[in-house]
Amino acid sequence: MKRKINMPLVLGGLILLMLLSVILVPSFYTKYNPYATETLKSYQDDSGNFKFMTPPFAPDERHKLGTDEMGRDLVSLIVYGARLTIGISLMVVFLDFYSVFLLVFQRPLAIQWPRDHKAVQYCF
Repeated sequence: MKRKINMPLVLGGLILLMLLSVILVPSFYTKYNPYATETLKSYQDDSGNFKFMTPPFAPDERHKLGTDEMGRDLVSLIVYGARLTIGISLMVVFLDFYSVFLLVFQRPLAIQWPRDHKAVQYCF
């Protein structure tokens, strides 16, 4: 009997691997510093005149999605921003898991007061 491949599991695993690679190796996706600016581009047109361009620059072979108003590469901003966001999300998930774990397993270890204690009788 041939086993069926669980496609949602495979797809989810691939997405998780991609997100993990963004966290661990962001330089694989972009070679630009997300905080470096490119403030001015100059070129010479067909008539020999120099032309100057200021940011934001349109997408080209260097900047696949272009740049913002300050001349920062948008791909590198997205990749490094995703890295930060995913890292914070993982910390929140693990902190939440750890706090729930402590609350759930703290209850059986709690000191049980006897029912005839005066403080318990006073409360009930």
